[in-house]
Amino acid sequence: MQKTGYSIQCMAARCGITAHTLRYYERVGLIDAVDRERNGHRCYSNADEARLKFIQFLRAACMPIRKIRHYVARQGKGANSLNEQRNILKEHRSALEGQITKLMEAVRLLTAHMQEFETDEVEVHLSPSHSGPMEIYVRDEANRSTHRHLSAGIVAPDSKKGSNDQHSKK
Repeated sequence: MQKTGYSIQCMAARCGITAHTLRYYERVGLIDAVDRERNGHRCYSNADEARLKFIQFLRAACMPIRKIRHYVARQGKGANSLNEQRNILKEHRSALEGQITKLMEAVRLLTAHMQEFETDEVEVHLSPSHSGPMEIYVRDEANRSTHRHLSAGIVAPDSKKGSNDQHSKK
């Protein structure tokens, strides 16, 4: 008699991952060995799906495979294991909060830097050969200051007009 369940392709689609990822999760011990049909094909259950979706949730929360493996190894092992699982989640949440703080600071700095470009005047100086990096001078009339920006990988386009003018205004 054939077992009923989900094929690897069906489970992959239901969980939003690839069949290769499902095989990998089984190989590294994130999920238990999956039941097999008589023909040897994997046959996933609803319980397998629930566990896979939880693993995907942990991956979306940037938890490394090593920590997920540590977490799932403790499932169903009693009260001490519940405390260990809780601690794993707490530690990861704390690490995420630290990353969020750093990211918020990065957003603040980027926003402040972007405001430097909200000025009335931008002057672009091309290199003499028109093939080197551009120098961009931003004049901030409100603060009466000029900021020099050197384009790191942007190369000035060749002049199509044949002009020898080395300065242009936008």
